[in-house]
Parts: sequence; structure tokens; C-alpha cells
Amino acid sequence: MTVMISLWIAIVAFFLLGLNHFFPSRNAGFGLRFPFAFHTLKGWKQSQSRFYRSVILLNLLIFLYSLYTDLNENRVLVLSIISIVFSGILIFLISFKE
Repeated sequence: MTVMISLWIAIVAFFLLGLNHFFPSRNAGFGLRFPFAFHTLKGWKQSQSRFYRSVILLNLLIFLYSLYTDLNENRVLVLSIISIVFSGILIFLISFKE
């Protein structure tokens, strides 16, 4: 059952992506405190959308890979956590470069 953790993370990220689309200011106060990275609410919304999309994509790939091969539950959990951290770092570097 814990092999499906990557699928659940992707589902939650999809839900948060929908919330971000309809209610972008729900946590924009945090992002707008860093003026070097996010100048507007639109920039914060775009950054969050990129993050959620990358988390969804990576965790769906992990889920499909775990179905194809017989991965241990702990490895799936570690890969899911690494994918979230990697997505966050990647999106931060992209937004910092812009």
C-alpha cells in the first residue's frame, strides 16, 4: 500500500494546483516577502504552478516505475521525497534566474 505514496502525492499536488489556479493569494504573503525572487502575485502563482506540475510529473513517473519493477516501499518513499526537494530547488533556481 505504501508503494502508492507517490500516486497520493501526485493527487494532492494536482489538488493544490487547482487551488493555486482559483485562489492564488492563499499563501502569497510568504512568497512576496522575498522581493528578489517574486515581484508580483503573478510571479508567485507561476512559480507555484511549475512546482506542482513537476511534483505531479515526477511522482507519476515514480509510481509507474514502481509498477514496472518491484521496488521496496522505502525506496519509493525516498524517491518521492527526493522528487519534491528536487522540484523545489529546480523551481527556485528557475525563478531566481528570471
